Amino acid sequence: MKVVFNKWLLSFFALCGIIVGIVFVQDSVMSKEASIAMGSSKVAAYVNGESIQKEQLFNELYKQDGERVLEGLISQKLVEQEAKKSNIQATEEEVNQELDKIKSELGENYNNALTASQITEQELKDNIALNVVQKKMFADKVTVSEEEINQQLAQFPSEMQESQKEMVKEYLLNGKIQEEAQKWLAEARSKANIQIYMQN
Repeated sequence: MKVVFNKWLLSFFALCGIIVGIVFVQDSVMSKEASIAMGSSKVAAYVNGESIQKEQLFNELYKQDGERVLEGLISQKLVEQEAKKSNIQATEEEVNQELDKIKSELGENYNNALTASQITEQELKDNIALNVVQKKMFADKVTVSEEEINQQLAQFPSEMQESQKEMVKEYLLNGKIQEEAQKWLAEARSKANIQIYMQN
């Protein structure tokens, strides 16, 4: 059961990552610290009376991981624009259902998982909402056959297979939706008017 759960969870995390460009278990410190750097004061710190400017901090953060974060934000914006155009949204009920599923699977390890991932529950819910939107955008374009499910179930003892069937199906479905999302994003980027002003 542990192997199946890990596959499903990683698939879910990756699906969120396709939208924002970052798998949230590897959420970049850059996005959080960059927001600090954009405050009203121009000074980030003083060292023996000499200042370190926030612009310098922001530039250094961007050099370290800025391109990846920016690419993720561009992808997220493209998905949001398409969802708005198609009137696709995630309801609070849908988000809470997915959150409850994750809490049920992680059990008492849920809070530890959030801490290890360096995200808050609200950030997780935001990722879930994007995941729900993405499923609505692409789910009708993919199918999972019984043969595919059975091939995955064959890895486990017969007494466990029935109880794992829905989870395996979800894992396979998420993987196919992820592939569709990648294809769509590649096409959407090629057609979009994207102007990037930040450079390393």
